[in-house]
Amino acid sequence: MKINLLLFSLFCFSISLFLTGCTVPKPAPVESRPVSKVKKPSEALYGKKKNASADGFYTVESGDTLFGIALAFGQNWRDIAAWNGLSNPNKILKGQRLKVVPPKKVSEAIAIPLESQSSVREGEQQGMEVDNDDKVVKVDKLDDEDTLVDMPTEVNPNNLLSWVWPANGQVIEQFSESNSKGISIAGLSGESIFAVSDGKVVYSGNGLRGYGNLVILKHSGDMITAYAHNQIIFVKEGEQVSKGQKIAEMGMTEAERPKLLFEVRKSGKPLDPLQFLPPR
Repeated sequence: MKINLLLFSLFCFSISLFLTGCTVPKPAPVESRPVSKVKKPSEALYGKKKNASADGFYTVESGDTLFGIALAFGQNWRDIAAWNGLSNPNKILKGQRLKVVPPKKVSEAIAIPLESQSSVREGEQQGMEVDNDDKVVKVDKLDDEDTLVDMPTEVNPNNLLSWVWPANGQVIEQFSESNSKGISIAGLSGESIFAVSDGKVVYSGNGLRGYGNLVILKHSGDMITAYAHNQIIFVKEGEQVSKGQKIAEMGMTEAERPKLLFEVRKSGKPLDPLQFLPPR
């Protein structure tokens, strides 16, 4: 009896194994998910090329941030917020027009009445003699020490300042408008990073993906320079820096090796940094 029960149990077990082997598992459903486009570091920093209208306004587009707009036009985001009366700089709307150039200082015109002939004492000279009918204000004679200076009508970026190199290493990546918007300079962690020219710190932090610890300086002539992947930053936003001043130490934050990514922009347009740096 026991033998029959054992044989019956083995028979049932064999049948269950057979049925399990015949079962075909259903494949997992395949989901079609859109692949998100990863922005290049330069696009994440400056965004796409932006253009202002003739009156100095920019129309906000989808995906814009006040910080990105400010950098594209070489301005401080705090200044743009002040020029446009923005109480919350994190809230800008698509289609909103923002002033992105400094407002012109309007000097109040003051009418200066001409002195009547009777107010001039006899024998006293009052500059150039002008007929009363000409309605021209009298101009005093220039002293011999006065000098007239011709001001240039257009700023040439190459004549702005004599720049210095931001780091002492070798260039391992060249500028390319289609790929790298700057140059990469190799070095060791802890090596000094210098301001290439006098300027003002408009950004100091690590809030931009792909750049690590980043410093951005604004210089004269709507020029800005960016210094990325730093190990330590020594300057704060709003601080004035001098040419050759140590602003950071080289590092590899969000980089595969210790290096400096150095970028130059004029009015938001990327430029080859090597055209501004002295040969070596």
